[in-house]
Amino acid sequence: MAELAATLTDDPEAIAALVAASDGLCTAILIDNAPADTDYVRRILTRAIHAHRDAVVS
Repeated sequence: MAELAATLTDDPEAIAALVAASDGLCTAILIDNAPADTDYVRRILTRAIHAHRDAVVS
């Protein structure tokens, strides 16, 4: 996941945020034993990377 995140940004904190969000989503899916909602996962990961960018700009 870190390698994929690195294609979007070179900010190590943004990469860490994206990896943490991804890990959390995967854990929740495994614990719930439910199929992944790919649209939801995409929205959350997109928000994680943009939230970090917005925080840095502010």
